[in-house]
Amino acid sequence: MANNPGQLGFFAAAALENTAQRHAQKTAIIHKQQSITFEELNARVDALTGHLAHEGVSRGDRVGVLLPNSTAIPLSYYAIQRVGAVPAILDARLRGRELQAVLRDADLKLFIVHHQFAADIREIFKTMPPLPLWIVEGDDERSFEKRLVPNSTTWPVNPAETDQDALILYTSGTTGEPKGVVLTYGDLAQ
Repeated sequence: MANNPGQLGFFAAAALENTAQRHAQKTAIIHKQQSITFEELNARVDALTGHLAHEGVSRGDRVGVLLPNSTAIPLSYYAIQRVGAVPAILDARLRGRELQAVLRDADLKLFIVHHQFAADIREIFKTMPPLPLWIVEGDDERSFEKRLVPNSTTWPVNPAETDQDALILYTSGTTGEPKGVVLTYGDLAQ
């Protein structure tokens, strides 16, 4: 089934779709000097979702997000959930061995990173298989911003189950390596 507004089925993505329909011109996000309405946010999320699906990301896949505070965080989160994948939000302070351990543990299909972390990621990829990257503020074919333009890719809409993985957050690793904490849709709905 192709994407169908109003039947998104994934809690956060469905909430965004419903809010964009009811409050299209209200401000959804303010970051620095940038303001995005719910309608604009929803359209950008749709575009990113199409690109995720085009690149083979589907229900249950894990997509890593390593970003400083920016509009790319909510855009990524909603798009990943809209396609049915699981966002793994990583602490932007992770570096070196800790980041490498998280990447090995997370079993990611795609990794969304800010360009300021690209050198660290390239260094880590020397010791493990590289992941497909989308680079925020990147300037080549991996650019996140180039994926804000819609494509014609559709994605299946399957309602989420309450026991389905919805989000992965990593602990700080104060007593050892960071560990992934998996939250289900049921956890997020409480």
